[in-house]
Amino acid sequence: MMTFNDRPIELTTFETNYLLSSTGFLIRPVQPRPLGKSKESPLDGQWLAKPFMIDNIPLLLPSIADLPIECPWGKVGEILHISAPLVKLIIASIEVEQLSNISEEIARMTGISPLHNTTSYQAAIQVYLLQRWLDLKTDSWVWVIQTIPA
Repeated sequence: MMTFNDRPIELTTFETNYLLSSTGFLIRPVQPRPLGKSKESPLDGQWLAKPFMIDNIPLLLPSIADLPIECPWGKVGEILHISAPLVKLIIASIEVEQLSNISEEIARMTGISPLHNTTSYQAAIQVYLLQRWLDLKTDSWVWVIQTIPA
């Protein structure tokens, strides 16, 4: 179980199974939606620096814009494990409208493919999210959860 601001964020069985069986990414909405955000740094006292815990391990949740380039989704989550000892998670957050700014290489790694060859992978991710969560807006935030080898 993950918690944010002392409120549980539980991965569904489907999500856990997906993360255990895939080397790709899981993208889901941030609930509850954050009240504020920092454009300067995730560590300046805004919501992005509030405690985020997985298995009682406290973390700071990074913003996509502040993550190191060699690990685009953040190094903060490298110590995290889920059910299987060989799987670790990297967790980051990103505003939905900013998904179009991620690289195509990273967008392809999500496993979400465009329906038409005229659509970008980034646009396909936005469509995927908006079709599954009807109340999601472009200024909503989503978790980006990646599985990596332990």
